Amino acid sequence: MPEARVAFVEAVGPTPRVGFAGFYAAEFPELIFIVTSGTRPPDLRANVRHELAHLAYRAKHGNYGGGHVGPSEDFALAFERDGTVRPEDFG
Repeated sequence: MPEARVAFVEAVGPTPRVGFAGFYAAEFPELIFIVTSGTRPPDLRANVRHELAHLAYRAKHGNYGGGHVGPSEDFALAFERDGTVRPEDFG
């Protein structure tokens, strides 16, 4: 991703799942949200990279590939393990 924005948000109620640390919204294709109450400081970099990987997948394929399930998630997890993978290798 050549450019993206990050918004830090606080959950005001229970999050959808334990460890819910970040998300993106189709309405904001260059913005990721990091949930501060679900992200420990040592995990911040990994969480940002994971959500940015979803934006990179969308930029390449024109869709989110199932979001946090499916090929977009497969790409994001692979990107976390090895930063050299490319969105075109998935989906």
